Amino acid sequence: MKLTDILRAEHQIIGNALGALDGMVRAARDAAVVPAADVREFVRFCRSYTDGLHHVKEEELLFPALMEAGLPRDTGPIDCMLHEHDRGRELVRQIDQLASGVGAGDAAARAAFIKTATTLSQLLRAHIQKENEVLYEMAEQALGDERNQSLAAGLAFEQTRDRRARDVACAEALVHRWASANDSPPCLSAAQEAALAIATGR
Repeated sequence: MKLTDILRAEHQIIGNALGALDGMVRAARDAAVVPAADVREFVRFCRSYTDGLHHVKEEELLFPALMEAGLPRDTGPIDCMLHEHDRGRELVRQIDQLASGVGAGDAAARAAFIKTATTLSQLLRAHIQKENEVLYEMAEQALGDERNQSLAAGLAFEQTRDRRARDVACAEALVHRWASANDSPPCLSAAQEAALAIATGR
């Protein structure tokens, strides 16, 4: 199992959660109630899973390995991805601050939520596409299978299993309540299924 396989599988879970956020935005545009608890659950997922489990693998494992292989830190794709991680964290912070107002039906908070949540969804979807289609392809070429697999082998899977399962269950509950019925999961290969099992803690 390669680190890039696991990161791609985590992207699928994050993308599913973004589908739930998009559903909240659609409801807010229709002036429907979006409970503060659901907004905060999305924020918690972002901080625990997207940032605390996914981004940390990139920032502490993948990116340093790529820099050792010769990619620069302060220009190019690594610099771009790090800036987008920071931008995403700031947008999540803003959404958290808007949760109470959105839940209370405040029009100004609802308008700000629509704008901020839409920006976050667009940012992360574009970010995921760039990593899946460009950065991870570069990593697989630069690192080779053996180094890529050794990075994955060093992950503390057992220590984070319960946390991964809890975070994914949180995302699935939000998807069930908010995502569009048209958002069907993609068909996966056996290798992708194995990576997804690790990403979900199952």
